[in-house]
Amino acid sequence: TWRKYRETYVSVVGEMNSTIGDPVADFNGVPVSHFVKQSPGRGRGIFAGEDITEGTLLWDGTRSAQFKDGHSYKKFLAYLDDINLVCNILKWSWVTDLNEGKGEPDLRIISDLDEAALSNSASRIALVNMGYLPVS
Repeated sequence: TWRKYRETYVSVVGEMNSTIGDPVADFNGVPVSHFVKQSPGRGRGIFAGEDITEGTLLWDGTRSAQFKDGHSYKKFLAYLDDINLVCNILKWSWVTDLNEGKGEPDLRIISDLDEAALSNSASRIALVNMGYLPVS
């Protein structure tokens, strides 16, 4: 399924505009041992396959598709041609400003095209067990 998402993305935006590298290469943006399973009451999730030392990089975004405009994103959804795949992408996508408010906005629609899409959010701050460090 990940390969279908990746190949469709590259076919829509083109190799030169792709942000995910080779769509058929066997790597993802989660550089630690992990597995995916159902979590009771929470749905699918990604779980560590080993103990992870504090400060270890858990995700690097190498399989995060970036869409520069709504047209290419809608085209991507249409080309998936499977309502279940489309529904997943709609849940896994968000909009961000790559300039983070510094100057002219550079808005992108981002969709994770690997297991990182299954990282669930916590319902309460006390349940959060991972975070991010801003890029310097």
